[in-house]
Amino acid sequence: MADIVGTGDFKYRVTPMFMDAQDKLSTGEPQEVAIQLARETYPGIANVTFTRGFVSSQAFVDRYVKNGPINTLVAPVAAKGLDFTPTHPDSTAALAWMFAEWIVKGKPSVLGIISGAVAGLVAITPASGFVDPRGALIIGIAAGVICYWATTGLKHAFGYDDSLDVFGVHGVGGATGALLTGVLAVAWVGGEGKSGLIDGNPNQVLTQLYGIGVVALYDAIASLILLKLVDLTIGLRVESDIEREGLDLAVHGEAVH
Repeated sequence: MADIVGTGDFKYRVTPMFMDAQDKLSTGEPQEVAIQLARETYPGIANVTFTRGFVSSQAFVDRYVKNGPINTLVAPVAAKGLDFTPTHPDSTAALAWMFAEWIVKGKPSVLGIISGAVAGLVAITPASGFVDPRGALIIGIAAGVICYWATTGLKHAFGYDDSLDVFGVHGVGGATGALLTGVLAVAWVGGEGKSGLIDGNPNQVLTQLYGIGVVALYDAIASLILLKLVDLTIGLRVESDIEREGLDLAVHGEAVH
């Protein structure tokens, strides 16, 4: 039985395979030996490669667990699929946002590319440790396009005030990633019973929708309470003249730029 070590969200499994792979690396044995151990640890991965020559196991674990739970065995050898999944959808989403903006407005923007990267990180977080690289790419593309629409079309349609596009990027992006996790999760990454629609478990989509609905309801109630408290104390919004002048000058008496 593997031992679970670590605290809080930073937990990982220590197995004989984990320790064996760590010993092989620390003694400088040829990489082919550790690669073979990784292939045995991750039977669903065809191609395995190193991201570093000699990597500490804790550094490897920290990199991945911070972006979502890992339910597979962890070794200090980076499998190409697992190295790809948590870190690259941000680039995919940045490109998707850029092309969407390019098509709609005729030119891309740096702010849009940065917003797309953030949207990709938000969307992949619930899926990390559950989807393979192909699923990660799909989530990245979806996050870039959907969040671009949310920060432009959706915001203008409802007319809500969200200057930093928190809802459009984090709210819509998180919901997109959570929903697609139920579609794209595969058992060879997440472990037995952690599969989604494409892996024969359509009920997971309904579970994800239920979770999204509960969180949305909680957020709406909590936000309403906080907004009312702010409104009753210091006021929720400044006067229109102050808005036009700028809070930096009107409230703080200095210019930001």
